[in-house]
Amino acid sequence: MNKEKYFVIIFPVELCIILHCRSDDLQDNSILHRSNPAAHTVYGVPRTISAACYVLFIGLNKVHSINHRKALALYTKHLLDMYSGQGMEIYW
Repeated sequence: MNKEKYFVIIFPVELCIILHCRSDDLQDNSILHRSNPAAHTVYGVPRTISAACYVLFIGLNKVHSINHRKALALYTKHLLDMYSGQGMEIYW
């Protein structure tokens, strides 16, 4: 597999991880994230939410750019699963 195709596949996954971490830190009101100040404690909640949403759409745009329906469906499924899991954690 060439490096460009690898990047197009891995980059959105990495963005989802970043998005999940920021969302989880916000919802848990975490002060630290891996021994560093959580983003919302440094930049504030509104900016962190805005940045997390921006990251979501960067990933979506990257997946959309490869014009592959299954990749887009998979990215969407993972986002839905992530937010569903966050919602269940809050409910519990």
